[in-house]
Amino acid sequence: MRRVPVQGGNLVSVGYDEQESALEVEFVGGAVRLYFEVPQSVFEGFVAAQDAGANVGLYFDVRVNRGGYRYLEI
Repeated sequence: MRRVPVQGGNLVSVGYDEQESALEVEFVGGAVRLYFEVPQSVFEGFVAAQDAGANVGLYFDVRVNRGGYRYLEI
């Protein structure tokens, strides 16, 4: 999965698989999590937040971390 770099909080990059509705997040330190059943709009929000200079770490916390998505550490 191709990831795009992001800056904010403890995030390094995010990627999205449309067919699987899976969001891949790389963290500072190298940990990677794959979140399942995430709408594409959440990934697009990461890109929009990054482009607007918004707090991507806060976006992640609100939209993904608190979203209750199942995830797997890979």
